[in-house]
Amino acid sequence: MKGLKVKEIWQMSSEDRQKKLKELRDDLMHERGTGAMGGALKSPGRVKAIRKTIAQILTIEAQAKRLEEKAKKPQRVSKTEKEENKDKSSDKPHEGHQAHKESSIKKKEEKKDGRDL
Repeated sequence: MKGLKVKEIWQMSSEDRQKKLKELRDDLMHERGTGAMGGALKSPGRVKAIRKTIAQILTIEAQAKRLEEKAKKPQRVSKTEKEENKDKSSDKPHEGHQAHKESSIKKKEEKKDGRDL
């Protein structure tokens, strides 16, 4: 049996890949059963080719799933966009920070005047 080319596997739909995978697993089980019963295999390399094709199909199926998931995820915000957003937010001082700053300035002025709290 001649194995499938990777390009051919990629061009298949997911359902077609699953059907081919089931067919290959059945062939592999048949070949192994023939060998286990003591029968002579027509082509000893056939088992290796079937196993290799099964592995290729499983790998491509997993890669296709990852690509679909990656396409669904939202894009990351770049560092430059984060810096731009940070610059915009730093224009307005935080209210709590401003109030704390003003109270510490008053305390310093009162100490200079000689009035301790």
